[in-house]
Amino acid sequence: KTSRFPVLLRSQGLIYQFLRIVLPDYLQPFLTTDSLRMIFGREYGNSFGIWQLVDEGSNENKEFLGYCLFPEASFFNHSCSPNLKKFRKGNRMIFQTTKDIETGQQMCIDYFHILDEPLLVRQQTLSKNWFFDCACDRCSKELKTENCQVKPPLEQIY
Repeated sequence: KTSRFPVLLRSQGLIYQFLRIVLPDYLQPFLTTDSLRMIFGREYGNSFGIWQLVDEGSNENKEFLGYCLFPEASFFNHSCSPNLKKFRKGNRMIFQTTKDIETGQQMCIDYFHILDEPLLVRQQTLSKNWFFDCACDRCSKELKTENCQVKPPLEQIY
């Protein structure tokens, strides 16, 4: 991820330097490469981007303002046929059901606004950005229907 987004590596380096300076001696042994990768990975994988609000229908580019961790929302998994949608209202992130949810059914969102994309584009996007192969009901059905077993090189998709 840091090779694609060098700003991440710079900020992670600054966080490491800060922790090395401020952590007391008894906590220093816990400041390892593995522990930092685990923390950064969990933070990145469970954070939501905060983008400039733009009028509907506007083709103006939205400015990225930062990201925020919503602990409760970190329990939502991805699905290419989600039962929740997410949107921002002022400074709040709203999660709204899009269909009835049975007791015990998993609550899922779309991680990357890719629901209109073809199967292989969705698969590659999720693999490249979240490091997993989507096996949601929709992808599983489409994989069987299209008999897609081989992923094209990323260069063909992006």
